[in-house]
Amino acid sequence: MLILGNTEGWKLYGRLTNGNFLFADPTDRVYFSGANFGDVILSAQDSTHLATSGGAHRCTTTHLHNTKYLSGSTVSINGAGSTSLPVASSQCPLLFVLFSLEEIVIEGGSFYIYSTGDNPVANVTFYAAEGGVSSTWKEINGYNNRLTLSARSTPATDHDFNMACSYMPSTGSGVTGNIKIRASYV
Repeated sequence: MLILGNTEGWKLYGRLTNGNFLFADPTDRVYFSGANFGDVILSAQDSTHLATSGGAHRCTTTHLHNTKYLSGSTVSINGAGSTSLPVASSQCPLLFVLFSLEEIVIEGGSFYIYSTGDNPVANVTFYAAEGGVSSTWKEINGYNNRLTLSARSTPATDHDFNMACSYMPSTGSGVTGNIKIRASYV
């Protein structure tokens, strides 16, 4: 488990389809929508967005990459046809960066969504795959259903974790939860 001190922490970036990044403030939210921001989702999301905690859309002209679950080993990227996993890191909508003032090695980590404590979010199926690594999707709802992240054996002050995500509510849009990423390091 990562216990953050004053010299290390996480940063989250949304990866836009034009190749640029949008830094996410700690209170920002990732929105999974239908074809447009705020649209109701009938099965899996068709677009991914970054918004403020108040709901203001932050990626209004160029959106985050969208990675939609099709089957256990296939994905639709930005509305295109079926392609096999892994998703290229450059096409993952979320980039988590673990930073430290000193070089560290990542022994492993985990990624999942949760409601309260580490409990699953009700009425949603949420899949994730580590960019450039995962050849299958993993359902990651609650601590007991987490995606194990790959180790980073080269010492560095920044370690990138690119995440492809797919959101499928069972009761329509409006389900909220939290994202947690953890890492063990030396």
